[in-house]
Amino acid sequence: MKLLSISTFTVLTLFSSSSFSSSDSSIDLLSQMPSGPATITPYSNVPVSKEEIDAYSNSIHDVFLKNFNNLENYKGKVCTMKLKFMPSGILLIIREQHGDQSLCNEMKTIAKSAKFPKPARPAIYEETRKGINITLKP
Repeated sequence: MKLLSISTFTVLTLFSSSSFSSSDSSIDLLSQMPSGPATITPYSNVPVSKEEIDAYSNSIHDVFLKNFNNLENYKGKVCTMKLKFMPSGILLIIREQHGDQSLCNEMKTIAKSAKFPKPARPAIYEETRKGINITLKP
């Protein structure tokens, strides 16, 4: 068995050409492939969809919901915060946009110790690097 590495892909050669006898009726599938390097579109060049942005925003929103101990105390109140993150998911800035002061203060407290998810790919970070508005309405 031979192991051949080609850039980031690993090809495992299970049989060497010497393992086939002349009477074998094997098909050489590799001979039909184009020669030269493969053209691969990097995932980061794929446009970011609204669904991806929404999924990332929802995952941040969920962090607040999971870390609230007394959410029922804020029933009927609303707070919108603008959050800016590093590509790693580390919170850089949290700013109150508008809403109930006590709820916004609680969101700030949670944000200081919460672990936020990082974007699934760099392009999502680029789309959201100016900030994400998160509205909490318990």
